Amino acid sequence: MPPGLDLACYVQERVYPFSCEAIGTALRCDEALLREVLDRFGMETRLRDNGNDAFDAVVFTGAAGLKFWALQYVEVCQVMEPSWLQQEICDTLRTGWARCHKNAESAFGIEQKKERL
Repeated sequence: MPPGLDLACYVQERVYPFSCEAIGTALRCDEALLREVLDRFGMETRLRDNGNDAFDAVVFTGAAGLKFWALQYVEVCQVMEPSWLQQEICDTLRTGWARCHKNAESAFGIEQKKERL
């Protein structure tokens, strides 16, 4: 372990095992996600109640890991800042959407086989 490394802080700042510098990120989440945000990013996470059953959180974590974390909660959480990360997530969703619709007609014919059973 490198000298001076705060292992607990290092682990908390990395959502997934991508080694990159932690950045400040603003999230807007449904209140149902509160426990997950605190479990993942720590009890010292800055929170603000938005009303409307939502809250804002400021977290410090690696951008690459946060991207995938946010994608898994896309229905209940949005990255508000930084804007470049928000755009990167939108581009990933757009690419996935296009791929999903492009491959809607399965080359394997699984749906057709299922209907014949």
